[in-house]
Amino acid sequence: MRNVSIAGITGLFIAACSGLWGDEPKRAASCMAGCCGHQGDEPKRAASCMAGCCGHQGDEPERAAPAPSSGASPAQAKPAPPRPVQTPTAEPNMRRVVRKPSANATEAIERVSERAIRSEAAGLVTAYNAKNAEALAGRFLSKAEYEVDTGEVLAGRQAIQDHFARSFETNPQLKARLNDTKVRLVSSHMATQEGTFTVTANPEDGEAQTPFVAIWTTDEGQWRLASIRELAPDDRSDEATPADRLQPLAWLVGDWVDESHESVVKISCRWSDDGNFLLQDFTVKSAGEEILSGTQRLGWDPLTHKIHGWLFDSTGGHGESTWNWDGNQWVVRASSVRRNGQIDASLNTIVQQGPDTYRWESSHRMLGDDPLPNVSVVVVRQAPTPPATAEPKKPESSRTNQ
Repeated sequence: MRNVSIAGITGLFIAACSGLWGDEPKRAASCMAGCCGHQGDEPKRAASCMAGCCGHQGDEPERAAPAPSSGASPAQAKPAPPRPVQTPTAEPNMRRVVRKPSANATEAIERVSERAIRSEAAGLVTAYNAKNAEALAGRFLSKAEYEVDTGEVLAGRQAIQDHFARSFETNPQLKARLNDTKVRLVSSHMATQEGTFTVTANPEDGEAQTPFVAIWTTDEGQWRLASIRELAPDDRSDEATPADRLQPLAWLVGDWVDESHESVVKISCRWSDDGNFLLQDFTVKSAGEEILSGTQRLGWDPLTHKIHGWLFDSTGGHGESTWNWDGNQWVVRASSVRRNGQIDASLNTIVQQGPDTYRWESSHRMLGDDPLPNVSVVVVRQAPTPPATAEPKKPESSRTNQ
């Protein structure tokens, strides 16, 4: 089944391509911990331990020496020779059981990573205020992207350095300040950071505050920026209702399809009865057989002041997404959890190309700690089924009574 078709459906919902299903869950080895307490790669078989006789516990208990006869002295009694300990061999189909870190250990690792990311972000601002374009660009990956609020995309570290060098030369009074931000670890090698930064061009013009979303990845043990996207400020008026907030996505209502010779993906979107949510249902078929289905609810989150998506699929997977409008396209940051516990994450854009077509593109895609290729899909509105036409009635034959 082609990856692009699956990408089209998951892109509209959580934009985490191929993140809704995975390999069959590995079966855990049945370890007989009840006898010897052993847990590991290869379970040891419980032995009927003669604790009352010799206290031995192990793979094969030593047999107790026979008691001496009444006519023999203890010196004459020959103890039974010890049996060699048998090393258990691995069963051919036994799969390795990997222990996951404890909750405390995971939290400690996340705290260390978050501190490192915040330190790198602070260094970025320090380089900006020092007008050091080279040091600023050095915190980006060589193929990173920076999308400024004008829509211009700076592709690559050198382009980013050149842009800020020109900005510093044009306006040497530029100053920046990083406001409260939220860092979220997606995996041990990927994280997102959201928040706002304030830029002052000169004291007379005042300050300009810009929201942003950044993606950090590790490169040779250091956290580096894979992308920064400046977003349009949110309209935070308290008068707008949840339905009002979703109106920019009202064009999604209807039936959509992404079809190829390998698969057919169908998407249906409608308003909830109360009008506060957009409800989306999807099905994926291959060779005429349904292999996946699911639903997503899009709604306004008053805490983050963003449109949020919650998805659940037929395999038991689930995902979330955050939607931002940057003035030209929808920017969707998404993550999902497969049924086997693997985590997917991606940064996506949705561009409406007309009333009946939109393009979805996904980048910075990760499956666990492994990067995935970028994906681009065009989805079209499904033509309505023509109403069935009734067959014309045959005129009744007239008979002449004679």
